[in-house]
Amino acid sequence: MILLISGSGIPASRTLALVAAAGDAIARCGTRCEVWDLADRPLPAADGRHHEAPESHPDPLVRELVRTAREASGFVLASPVHHNSYSGLIKNCLDHLAIEHFEYKPVALMAFGGSMAAIQVCDHLRIVVRGLWGIALPGQAVAVPSDFEEAPGGDVTVAAGPLRQRLDLLARDLVRYAKVADALVGANGRARR
Repeated sequence: MILLISGSGIPASRTLALVAAAGDAIARCGTRCEVWDLADRPLPAADGRHHEAPESHPDPLVRELVRTAREASGFVLASPVHHNSYSGLIKNCLDHLAIEHFEYKPVALMAFGGSMAAIQVCDHLRIVVRGLWGIALPGQAVAVPSDFEEAPGGDVTVAAGPLRQRLDLLARDLVRYAKVADALVGANGRARR
């Protein structure tokens, strides 16, 4: 299972539409996905007292996130641009998790912003993923407003075109890396926690 985390606080955001399109691409690769939309399932502020044992956090939503992250074989982290970096919501979400949830697992990075300068989100998240011992994929997906179309009812989706092609490549890489990471961890006699 791949856990996709949407770091926008806006319901039905373009970041969430990007995550949904990535989830569709991952599902087409034969891998189950779960989306965690931080606008729909907001988390309390991270509390350092639970850092060593996040599964014992008093908030049931945090415990659910921790269980889901533990079961995941890989991640997608997506964020809108906030002051040339990722959102505080995605940072807070990651602060509820620990190295054991990301260790040797592949992580695909995605961003949405008004221009291709949104790539800074991925650059900054790459450093955070390294700190969590995750494996940030070399490829990434950065979306701008022209990559989306709006349906008459107001629903926003990723338009056909280059972004969808990049998402297909990213999904294939993520699924492949997840399989390789699982095999390497098993071959080294280490069990996922």
